[in-house]
Amino acid sequence: MEEITYTKGCYNYVVTYDRLELIKLRIEVVENASVVMHCDYNGPSSKSPYNRKNNNDSLEFKNFKEEYVRTDKTLDGEKEEIYHYEYDSYLFPYIEELITRLLNKDVSALEDIYNPDLVKEAVSIYYQINFLERKLLRTDSRNLDEKIEILHKLEDLVKEAKDTKKDVPVLKYYERLQNMVKIEKIPVLNISWEK
Repeated sequence: MEEITYTKGCYNYVVTYDRLELIKLRIEVVENASVVMHCDYNGPSSKSPYNRKNNNDSLEFKNFKEEYVRTDKTLDGEKEEIYHYEYDSYLFPYIEELITRLLNKDVSALEDIYNPDLVKEAVSIYYQINFLERKLLRTDSRNLDEKIEILHKLEDLVKEAKDTKKDVPVLKYYERLQNMVKIEKIPVLNISWEK
């Protein structure tokens, strides 16, 4: 069992949880409540998902494939290797961040764990639309068939977004997380000095 002690106001709090169970819950949340988007594009090694900031998590990308395509010259006359990238990208729900923060002993995560912020937890169809818009911009201009396919997917998603608010249900994970974390409130001793 992990234990974190912190003081707030006139009380000390002791937070306890099973680290292994929290890690298992985090993996389950990523697997079952994330928006998964398939990515497939050509680009230089700087466009690899592993070269972007904050992408050090093996759960964020799965089924990753990288294949050399060709060598191009940049505008500066430098040689640049072009690769074909294909992978599934996971857009995590906010609860994943909260679990990670708690695993890193950040007690400020407790406020959102016990009072879920549904605005921050907006893992929805709009993420997919945003993702496809970015993918459209990244797609090579010479690949018109792929651009047209992305535009058709975008059109379908926009129609679906108008018809429904399709959010991934994550509230059940908040309840499980709240049951895994125990908080004990201990009064701070008030010592008075006698004269």
